Amino acid sequence: MSSSVYQTRVNDNFNAMGTSSSEWKAVPITGVSDVEVNGKIKAMPNFDFPKGYAKAPTLYPINVGGEMNCELCSRMPIKTAYHIQNDKHKWTLIVGSECVKNFEDGKSGKDNLRQFKINSAMMLANDISLCGQYLKSNFSRIKEERDWRGFVRKTRDWRSTYVGNAFNYTEKEQLLALKESGKLNVLIVSAKSYSDNDKILWSKVYEKLPFFNESADSENYEKQLLSWFKRNETKARDFLQAVQDVGNVVSDDKINFVSLELVEPNKFEFGGNLFNYIYSIGGL
Repeated sequence: MSSSVYQTRVNDNFNAMGTSSSEWKAVPITGVSDVEVNGKIKAMPNFDFPKGYAKAPTLYPINVGGEMNCELCSRMPIKTAYHIQNDKHKWTLIVGSECVKNFEDGKSGKDNLRQFKINSAMMLANDISLCGQYLKSNFSRIKEERDWRGFVRKTRDWRSTYVGNAFNYTEKEQLLALKESGKLNVLIVSAKSYSDNDKILWSKVYEKLPFFNESADSENYEKQLLSWFKRNETKARDFLQAVQDVGNVVSDDKINFVSLELVEPNKFEFGGNLFNYIYSIGGL
């Protein structure tokens, strides 16, 4: 479609609906889901659709049962449906990945989807790092020992959490409920080689956290980050949720290290990024 034909169709459509391009904006993205399209798994965006909005009276409505077209310029087919909204008339419109860039900082839908994934991966990597710091500060301590020669050796001692033998009744009941619900499986599995199947070995949990350690200045950083995110997102979120669940139970008590000392744990918090996308990127 030539640029002149494209602009004519878009202008005709806006005129017919009685709107202008300035009244429209991209519907924000809230996440990404894997869906099956023509027998293949494809990452498709989820949108934060405004409530109570109706379909716009476009000149080019979607051909139900046929190939999907852009409701703004009529181009067909489009592989992914993106959306724009008109708050004045409370309308939404399905558009293609190229049309939507006119309403989202000049970026196409594909560019915005990739940026959304990068932002989500960066937040998850940050929370995993914070989780590691939390485990170190709350479930371990550095101990100094002198050997027979007088040399000081520093070692990290880790606390274990016995789900069925907690320090007080309330904590025990809450941890048992979490274990029975299956929410602690990702933590308990670290102790499978031991006889204690209700024992959380925090050193093993820390070792299994899926860290992303590449520098942002490194070559192919974004590509490597997205690859890490694709492989580890589910596991990482399971770890974060399980650690948060346990942390919320034990954070009000002092950590009782066997033959060590009492340590007051820090407030359990991951900076607000746990399961909460703070980026609203539209244009898909």
